[in-house]
Amino acid sequence: EFQFISNRFDATMGRSSGVQVKAITRSGTNNFSGLFRGNFRDDRFNAEDPVVNLVLPMNNQQLSTAVGGPLIQDRLHFFGNFEYERAPKTSVWRTPFPAFNVTLSGKETIKMGGGRLDYQLTPNNRIMGKWHEGRRFDPFGAANANHPAATGFSDEASREVLGQVTQVLASNIVNEIKV
Repeated sequence: EFQFISNRFDATMGRSSGVQVKAITRSGTNNFSGLFRGNFRDDRFNAEDPVVNLVLPMNNQQLSTAVGGPLIQDRLHFFGNFEYERAPKTSVWRTPFPAFNVTLSGKETIKMGGGRLDYQLTPNNRIMGKWHEGRRFDPFGAANANHPAATGFSDEASREVLGQVTQVLASNIVNEIKV
């Protein structure tokens, strides 16, 4: 189930000046399941860049895993995920004056992960807690076309925690408390 909201946000949506998409997923299952995925790219398969006349280095690695299942049958379920991306990064500036030619190299990394627990207290009462965090490091940003000295690094981190109590009071009345 999902909801696309394009205007008139209420207080539960937080601060946003654009579009919000809410996704509601099913809670736990009594079967263990998981996945692992990897994507890899290498510069051995690339052609020479016609501007700088060399093959630009590339060796991207993306890994992702997720697992979920029951801790207590029909009562307590968990879900966890982790994603990692490493991308060596190179920027090459070439001028008519070889003494001023500059090449910057570094590794951009992205790490994200999270977890969730769902506990069914009674058929009408449920507690849920989830956590997510991510970190992105970029050794140098996109500089202007004039000089590599205009670059700068960035190191960004985020952490989110949510707790929720849901009570089904009647077939058409649900009470939710979110923190």
